[in-house]
Amino acid sequence: MSCRPARPSWTLLSSAVLLGSFSLLAARAVPASRRRADPPSVAGTTVPDLVGRHVLLVDKLAGDAGVVAVLSYRPRARQAPGTVVAVHPAAGAVVGRGSTIQVSVAGRPGTDLDDRIAADRRRFVGLGTDPDGTLVVVVAAGVNPDAAVAAIRPALAGRKHRVVTCDTSFAELESVRAGVSAVLLQAAGYTLRVDPAACAVRVEGDVTAEVAAALTERYGRAVQLARGKRARRSA
Repeated sequence: MSCRPARPSWTLLSSAVLLGSFSLLAARAVPASRRRADPPSVAGTTVPDLVGRHVLLVDKLAGDAGVVAVLSYRPRARQAPGTVVAVHPAAGAVVGRGSTIQVSVAGRPGTDLDDRIAADRRRFVGLGTDPDGTLVVVVAAGVNPDAAVAAIRPALAGRKHRVVTCDTSFAELESVRAGVSAVLLQAAGYTLRVDPAACAVRVEGDVTAEVAAALTERYGRAVQLARGKRARRSA
């Protein structure tokens, strides 16, 4: 870009300091096959109070708190369908930022495709769409693709689709997103989003070589950088 946004003061930190910051979250966010031996994380956050909330609010509230929600459903629960009935660890517990929490919801998941995917985050990483409109169903490593598609076939409703297998899970990618955002990128005005079809978190902004090196060192292929693009403000 011909016009570079002013760099905040933290960008003057040495690469050693940046790498130290990223090490707080990397061990939890990156699959074991790609991890380095790092010291335990000391960065913490508080599990939000989700009990009694509707399931549609869970991702936002969990994301705001810096944790990743994995849903399960209790068809026999007495509460209204879609109501959160339990969370583990419990609300108020201090956990590492980017940690997974288990959220139990009354009733059964919805019948549309997004609901079916969200209800089975241990199996599905997410959904994407090819330029020609083909739906991309993304499953985690070790998942039988045929069985996964069979489980959501009614919701696919005959739409053209293909299956991609990632070596990162939904929780791992969300942990990368939460970690990078909290440590560095939100304060700098960069934008980032989870791209399940690419099995990565995409980062856009005027990323310095120093920051890019730190991201690559700690997250490997789980982060994809679009360097040289001026950051867009997040909605």
